[in-house]
Amino acid sequence: MWYQIYARGRYDDPRFDSAIGYAESADGRVWTKPTTGLATPRGEPSNIVATCRGRGQLLSPAVLLDPQAAPEARYRLLNWDAMSEADLAAHGDPFPLPARKQGWQPMAGEGLFTATSPDGLSWRACQPQPIVGGEVDASAMSRQEDGRYAAYFKIGVREERHFRVVGRTRSSDFRTWEPAKVILRPDWRDPEGTEFYGMSGFDYFGTRLGLLWVYRNSPDDKRVEVELAAEGTDGNWQRAADRRTILPVGGAGSWDAGSIYPASVPVVAPATDPDAIWIYYGGVNVRHDDGRYRENAIGRARLRLDGFACLAAGYMPGELVTAVLPDAVGGLRMNVRAPHGSLQALLLDAEDSRVIAESAVLGGIDDTDLALSWTGPDTPEVSPGRPVRLLFRLHKAELYSFRFAASRSSV
Repeated sequence: MWYQIYARGRYDDPRFDSAIGYAESADGRVWTKPTTGLATPRGEPSNIVATCRGRGQLLSPAVLLDPQAAPEARYRLLNWDAMSEADLAAHGDPFPLPARKQGWQPMAGEGLFTATSPDGLSWRACQPQPIVGGEVDASAMSRQEDGRYAAYFKIGVREERHFRVVGRTRSSDFRTWEPAKVILRPDWRDPEGTEFYGMSGFDYFGTRLGLLWVYRNSPDDKRVEVELAAEGTDGNWQRAADRRTILPVGGAGSWDAGSIYPASVPVVAPATDPDAIWIYYGGVNVRHDDGRYRENAIGRARLRLDGFACLAAGYMPGELVTAVLPDAVGGLRMNVRAPHGSLQALLLDAEDSRVIAESAVLGGIDDTDLALSWTGPDTPEVSPGRPVRLLFRLHKAELYSFRFAASRSSV
């Protein structure tokens, strides 16, 4: 694990005011901090593996492992910083210095930087200049299924003050990056004061999801909590799950009562907990604008596998008919929870909606990979690849996902 260290005023060397710490674990639950990093200015061993360049702060480090990269650059790092005095004098700032505004005082050479490493411990900068400049000091990074690297970050879009929305840039080689673009911003449905402090975007079994860092920037609030976003087939991002908070702050007085900042990518089906998703996050005990008693820590949240959202029916039964499924091959498998309810699936002809197969009515179930058996003459096993629809009947049940066993993706 790589994480943010705040140590302003602790050392005489300003580069150590903000840094990247390293921790490791055999099970993802119990962590240690090996003192194999840089020596501090006092000569002490530490778990610090990278420091800021000396003029600004090193913020929002995001690290990923690329097994396909050259051995000396398997680990990839994205973080916020500002160019050193020497680099600024030698290379100049590639981005125009914007005007000062409420909530943001710009600095020449500030922005998002990249680096590589053979082991995640010793880092080498990819270039002396930032890949994106401006108001982008909260970031996350992932590798898309198409091989491109994607960096997500908050970006300011108003001239009069620092107003935060989500931006993105992508790269196929980790050196040349697309121009930054805004991909998601608050709209008329959001309460007054809503801003987006960043987003952890990642690919998930054929879809692209985002853990959206929602900043409730009203005078009586200032919390940062997490909602769900998703990229549509048209490439546009939108809010998901009815804009419900999926990772709220803790109760009053708790260590994460003020803000929640998720890691870049969740851990899906870890070896010690294969039916779950783990989300590591940075928690702050006070609201965003309160620096008096601020304490930062790292926690872990657990979701059911595919548990970002579900379709649920309560006491009144409900039905769901899917869009046409063109690659229905193999048996149907579902992630469903109905310990006190029931669920049935029916297979419909895509053209005339005729029932061509159905499952038994199942009750008392709670399974992340439930295999369904069909009764009927024309099942996906008999006619593989035939376009069909599915009709689900739910009663006091929650449906998280489904897939055909031999298909390429799940829904």
